[in-house]
Amino acid sequence: TGRHTEPALDEVYQFARFIDVRKNGANGNGLNDDTAAIQAALDAGGNGSVIQFEPGKKYILTDSLTTYLWQRLEGATAAIGSGLVGPTELKFNVTGSTVGIKFRSYTTLKDLHVRGPGDAIDTCTGIKPLDSTANAINIEDVSFDDWNTGAILDQIYYGKLIRPAFRRNAVALRITSSLNISIYNIHINGQRADNSMGIGIWGTARPFAIFGGSIEQCFAGVRPFHGEVTSLYNVYFET
Repeated sequence: TGRHTEPALDEVYQFARFIDVRKNGANGNGLNDDTAAIQAALDAGGNGSVIQFEPGKKYILTDSLTTYLWQRLEGATAAIGSGLVGPTELKFNVTGSTVGIKFRSYTTLKDLHVRGPGDAIDTCTGIKPLDSTANAINIEDVSFDDWNTGAILDQIYYGKLIRPAFRRNAVALRITSSLNISIYNIHINGQRADNSMGIGIWGTARPFAIFGGSIEQCFAGVRPFHGEVTSLYNVYFET
């Protein structure tokens, strides 16, 4: 009868199955197509698993990846003083309306650079729910660059984004028909490859709040739908 609370992620993954994408044949050399190998790792791990990528590697993908319930994709970022050689990059060479990562509920993306084919390439999207049952997402230290739309959150009932970054996207983040979206220390640079300015955040949720960060070089920084309320705390804007 008490209030429902979500379990802490550390508790969820305490006994998770860890899968290294190298064991399924992923090279990460920036040349070979790693799509099948990485999807095989996601399939092998299944619900509640942790999929690990090497730091400093560039994985080439030519089609979508689909995650599982409570699955965590974890790379590495080049934090100052960390000694890492560079971030983990997932480079999608796709066209049409392809979605880079189609996620199921409570997928977590952490320490990844999700890079698309270019902001003018058709209607490609970095991440998007797999279907209407995919209603929760956690994103931490992930960048979405060079997409028509960096991320779409549609019919999400719980979403937490910590230090997300969006660069060179026509639309950085699109939110529709969603609830309880919180974003911490966002960074958006809307300057596109042709030096025009894109849209930062299109649409909002109820409630929707941004705590800190910057939204720069955007034609429209935050463009909510009619009747929706957005709360911004210590967010820097610059055109």
